[in-house]
Amino acid sequence: MANALDRELQQMIRANKTPSSRYVVRLHSVKTEKFIVLREAKLGRIKALGASSKSSATKSNGVDKKKGMAASFYAHCRTFAACKFDGVQDERVQCLELSVGQRMLQIAGLQLGGPSDQSAGFAEFAELYEKYKTGEDFSDEMTVISIQ
Repeated sequence: MANALDRELQQMIRANKTPSSRYVVRLHSVKTEKFIVLREAKLGRIKALGASSKSSATKSNGVDKKKGMAASFYAHCRTFAACKFDGVQDERVQCLELSVGQRMLQIAGLQLGGPSDQSAGFAEFAELYEKYKTGEDFSDEMTVISIQ
């Protein structure tokens, strides 16, 4: 339904019947929106840290291998509880583009499609997001971001 509303709104914008600053969002739970916002950063961080840890990987003693019924149960759960998007642990999410989390990333300038005049206010957030995504270590001191 949200996709259909968005398509209709985009048609109205193209026909100059409504301002281009309007948009449709699909609101998920706070936890799910957090997964959506951090999705790209976490996947990038896993990839960045995984690449660096492959060079120092040690041999496994076989303890982590799943056998018998445990393996069958694990495969069943993975098949039927699969989510559509990596990093988003909510199977109800069908469209990332209309989520509030995606819109937040657009406004912060981390995704295309947002208002470019507002992204300057989120430069510190964008910098920390990119550092996290690339696997950089953070100091023990807590970094405070001031959002205006």
